[in-house]
Amino acid sequence: MKNNEIAKLYFEEIWNKKNFELAYDLISKELTTRFPSTHGYGPEGLINVIKARYSIFPDLRFEIIDSVSEDNKIWVRYNFTGTHKGTFWNIKPTNQKVNFDGIILFNINLGKIIKASSIRDELTLLEQIRYLNINKDDNQ
Repeated sequence: MKNNEIAKLYFEEIWNKKNFELAYDLISKELTTRFPSTHGYGPEGLINVIKARYSIFPDLRFEIIDSVSEDNKIWVRYNFTGTHKGTFWNIKPTNQKVNFDGIILFNINLGKIIKASSIRDELTLLEQIRYLNINKDDNQ
């Protein structure tokens, strides 16, 4: 399976459709991320993360905007949408819609994701749930 196919299945099937069985086929038991996980590691850890995110953003959706693959790596630019309906980073639900972009780098070995590093536009997320109010017109 090609890297772009793995990335597509990761977002469309595992995240968007909650096809958790597929996580066992695509995610290495040794999966690491750039953050220590309180949800566990490997496919089970990812499934726990997804369930936790759906409890916060029950209508969440990922859309792949672009991707570049080289050797055992694929960079994916994605868009995330959802409605803030659960406590997130100790921020009570606001019922605000969110829409922000991110980039994730997957390292793939033998058809499985072994490492994932993601950078998200969390500033936009915090503005959209009205936790931060940054005046973009203020030039001071």
